[in-house]
Amino acid sequence: MLNTIKSYAKINLFLNVLNKLDTGFHELNSVLSRIDLYDEIRIKDESSFSISYNGPFGDQVGSNDHVSKLFNYLIDKNYLKQKSFAIHVVKNIPVGSGLGGGSSNVAEIIKYLIRSNLLDNSSSTEIARDLGSDIEFFIDEGSALISGKGNVDQRLKINSDKHFLIVFPNVQNSTKEIFNKHSNLSGEKFSYNKDTNLDRILKGTSNELEKTALLANQEMRKIREYLDNDINCKYERMTGSGSAYFTVYEDKQKAEEAIQRISEEHPNWWTYLTRLI
Repeated sequence: MLNTIKSYAKINLFLNVLNKLDTGFHELNSVLSRIDLYDEIRIKDESSFSISYNGPFGDQVGSNDHVSKLFNYLIDKNYLKQKSFAIHVVKNIPVGSGLGGGSSNVAEIIKYLIRSNLLDNSSSTEIARDLGSDIEFFIDEGSALISGKGNVDQRLKINSDKHFLIVFPNVQNSTKEIFNKHSNLSGEKFSYNKDTNLDRILKGTSNELEKTALLANQEMRKIREYLDNDINCKYERMTGSGSAYFTVYEDKQKAEEAIQRISEEHPNWWTYLTRLI
């Protein structure tokens, strides 16, 4: 039986880097929200394991094959006895963009294995924390305030009628390289309460990895400058460790006009108009 799963992307509404841990990882503070951009995962039982990708960004996966890493981990740790699945991913989420596509794919397959009674639900958080910083966020629904390496502190409900334009320069960022080069530690934690809305989250916050990423990626600098000069957009911000940016529009028509201008002036950039979900 073929099962089809939607695997949604995320954006970091802000990202603070609080500290560098003894393990070499960084302590983070961020709010993550899903957007309505998704990969499509098709999975069925087979006699042996296979994984394939296509779609707009399928040929960019390469060594970033998080799905194979997941199954190798599950076998090594004796969570699964065998990996007899044929999995195909239609990759609509840019790779190396900070939109969390690989982590989302892993989380959705973990949830599929739990629904299929092949994996114990009580193991999901441990598996997620072992494999990657954003996976725990994708295991459950809703936006989230995260800390540490990506541990979920609190699930949030963020209502918004704003239009989010994603701009990706078609140049990938390496999360590992960005963090290795980053030295500015803020130590500041965001304080969330029941009255916190999207504007309060975005106003006065930033992505503290952005300056480091801009030094490494010339195309990102061009995107930032371009969005800075658009008087109709607010809160232009890198997501994750980049290289994608998002910006917020009140008016959908203005966002669509921006997409048209970008397609004419920067045809190599990829754009997507989305909403928080």
